[in-house]
Amino acid sequence: MDEQQTLNLLRRVRHDFGNHLQVILGYIDLGKPALTRQYLINLVNEMAAERLVFNRANPEVALYLYEQLLLSRDLGVILRYDEIQLESIQTLMKNNEPLRSLEQLLGGCQDSDRDEDLIVYLEIYETEHGVDLLYSCENMEKGSILIEVRK
Repeated sequence: MDEQQTLNLLRRVRHDFGNHLQVILGYIDLGKPALTRQYLINLVNEMAAERLVFNRANPEVALYLYEQLLLSRDLGVILRYDEIQLESIQTLMKNNEPLRSLEQLLGGCQDSDRDEDLIVYLEIYETEHGVDLLYSCENMEKGSILIEVRK
């Protein structure tokens, strides 16, 4: 990840953090402590789920996968990494993965009547031929879907 990408990532994180603070202040101003509490609990749970990226991957992999996680939110998807066995991001970067395949898979997962973001689980395994991405979500018609990203 180059300096510009890192700067863009930091801007995004700051922007999202500011939005979270505004929501919390809004609930406080409206005198809704229960909503404030639930929102904070959701944030804490989200941060705990994201911890896997930073605990199981080298710094370059962690930054790239975190960026992909943030970009998936723009699609209305909460991306949860279940397993990360990856040493190099070159194959993923070259193919803009996992975001690219996630965009293609959304039709199999989405419920058009849903009010909340879709939660998609992803396992990543580096193989001798490339990287395997194993997607699943609660509303997926076929169970898990394996995407093979070749070198």
